[in-house]
Amino acid sequence: MVGIPEIIDVHTVSGESDMLVKVAARSNSDLQRVLDAIASTKVVVRSSTVLALNTHFEARTLPLFEASAE
Repeated sequence: MVGIPEIIDVHTVSGESDMLVKVAARSNSDLQRVLDAIASTKVVVRSSTVLALNTHFEARTLPLFEASAE
């Protein structure tokens, strides 16, 4: 999956899924192309897709690291 430039993040997770993959796509058809590329890798057996409808906040990691360093 390293060779798929639309992949932003890959996380190993607990629960029903094994991995969480965050991707960027310009349209539904572009998303389908990215999903097809991911599905064609040897590491993916099945997948499900969830779309974020709204982002309330993100990238809070740096302030947390800065606060813990004080």
